[in-house]
Amino acid sequence: MIERRVNVPLSCGVGRLFDAAAALIAGRETASYEGQAALALEQLADGSAAAACPVGLVQADGQWIPDSASLLASVARRMLDGTAPQAVAAGFHAALALTGAEVCRQVGAERGIRQVVLGGGVFQNRVLLQRCCSELARSGLDVYVSRQVPTNDGGLALGQAVVGDRLTCA
Repeated sequence: MIERRVNVPLSCGVGRLFDAAAALIAGRETASYEGQAALALEQLADGSAAAACPVGLVQADGQWIPDSASLLASVARRMLDGTAPQAVAAGFHAALALTGAEVCRQVGAERGIRQVVLGGGVFQNRVLLQRCCSELARSGLDVYVSRQVPTNDGGLALGQAVVGDRLTCA
């Protein structure tokens, strides 16, 4: 179904990456609601200046793509090495923020863009949001975040309603 692109849209979201990291770091294999594993990982992150887990970044078909497998392998290695789960969780968050900032720098340089809008349910995570904002600002990019509209599916639904309202039927 993926190869034929039938009812299986590819995703660039990081929700499942949080699920995998939470399983490796906190042993959380199931979730009762969407975002539960990500919330547990956010709470576990100790806010320390833990070294970011390494993430490879490759360019394919004109897109910068983080190597999530290398990130998860680094998380697993740290856990096996006995690193405290709080530090591994903080390093996971740091890795996502650094990687996101690097992708924005690359795309911004290629296309002459200085503005970055952070949106999606993942940015309900305050640890990740604060790290991303700091890294992007340090890069000289202008960062915008949602203030009056939910950053998750509620904002998406509002955007869809606005676009739908502006469409005309022939």
